[in-house]
Amino acid sequence: MNLGFYSYLGAAIAYGLFAFLLSFSWRESTQGKLLTVSMVISACWALTAVNIALHHEAYLFTYRSFEIFRYIILYVFLLKLFESGAVGVESQSNRYQKFVRCTRPQCVGLATLLLCNEIISYFYSFPGQYITSVIGMMALSLIGLVVVEQLFRNTSMRHQWATKYLFVGIGGIFAYDFYMYSDALLFRSVDQDLWVARGVVHILAVPMLIISSARIKNWSLNIFVSRDIVLGSTVVLGGGLYLLIMTGAGYYIREFGGSWGEVIRVIFFILASILLFATLSSIRLRAQIKVFLGKHFYKNKYDYRIEWLRLTEDLSDTVRSREHYRTAIKAMAHIVDARAGLLWLRD
Repeated sequence: MNLGFYSYLGAAIAYGLFAFLLSFSWRESTQGKLLTVSMVISACWALTAVNIALHHEAYLFTYRSFEIFRYIILYVFLLKLFESGAVGVESQSNRYQKFVRCTRPQCVGLATLLLCNEIISYFYSFPGQYITSVIGMMALSLIGLVVVEQLFRNTSMRHQWATKYLFVGIGGIFAYDFYMYSDALLFRSVDQDLWVARGVVHILAVPMLIISSARIKNWSLNIFVSRDIVLGSTVVLGGGLYLLIMTGAGYYIREFGGSWGEVIRVIFFILASILLFATLSSIRLRAQIKVFLGKHFYKNKYDYRIEWLRLTEDLSDTVRSREHYRTAIKAMAHIVDARAGLLWLRD
């Protein structure tokens, strides 16, 4: 199985969907435009990585070029946040303005030099070409980490709730790139397993960017992700991870279980599947997951449009039933996903 193909294909789909969502969401926001361009370039980069995973070495120059362009647009995006004070950074501070003025030419200049190195190496081969490229990519990722660290450290407390996932997502990408290229410099080649896992890192980073984009109001982004879709995706993802772990456990049971290993593995997998089905069908568990998602990932506790429609539908049962008290209890119980309720009446 070509894991690199699937990991980078997943990253390309995630970046593409996010870019599509952003293209219909941002209003006249510079940050929104830069983020959209960054996601488009990242999707193109991931698609070229898919071709590399399929052993199409002819795409290597395109892959490296898109990687450098991806760094450039991320730098411009982050420094624009610094310059505009869009995430609570005091934009009038001389210290921050000086940081932006000093960092911008260094980032763009280094990326341009690396791009020139790739163009030259496409036509001519010269000694030290690989080392130059790897050290340059390490420097780009390190500068990115510095910019993210400065942004996070200087963001006001009231904005950190909205921006922390942005910094974790982009910072995680930079940190993993620095680790991968450091390993490549040490062992004189890019570790294949690290390169394959890099696609998964980008897949995990996209939801964090989506959450922060929806939370930061002064970007003029109007992103909405249905709670039901997020709940369903969370349940499916959790179930998939559970089955993956159980499959791994079943493999070890089969390998080390002796002559009964295969039988025990089948029984173990059946019991694990029954437990998973019973867990996922639990109304209480789904309610707890919904509360957790609403508490930590949304500005509002409820999707008020859906709740009002459901409340109206529940109260309309009064026309067909004379048990007004039971209807009221049912309507309130639906809102908090309760199985029953009590209504106290004054005599």
